[in-house]
Amino acid sequence: MTEMWKIVPNYDKQYSVSTLGNVRNNRTRRLLKISVSEDKNGSKYKKVGLYRNGKRVTHMLARLVWLTYRVEFPQGKSVIKFLNKDALDCTLNNLYPLNLQEQLEVSCLKKKNLKKEENCIE
Repeated sequence: MTEMWKIVPNYDKQYSVSTLGNVRNNRTRRLLKISVSEDKNGSKYKKVGLYRNGKRVTHMLARLVWLTYRVEFPQGKSVIKFLNKDALDCTLNNLYPLNLQEQLEVSCLKKKNLKKEENCIE
């Protein structure tokens, strides 16, 4: 996949995001540092800090890529998932949206072998 760049909305043309999940400062042309965080379940994800009006705003990289290229979520969908199940792969072609119910079903399928979940749909 060829890396293409698009300006991040709502940041006054200050930043761009690539289809490969890179973020750069348009003024300096430097790539921003992407950090990896871990949630309470041990899942890792990438995040990046952008500045607006002198204040740092941290974004999950997958959502930033999706919203920069797709502009909005399809009706009722607000969760980003990864086709190859690798949450550190934030390339545009690896992302797809789910609604909260679909996310719950995916999470339950993942945990089903470990223990019975009360909120899982049978």
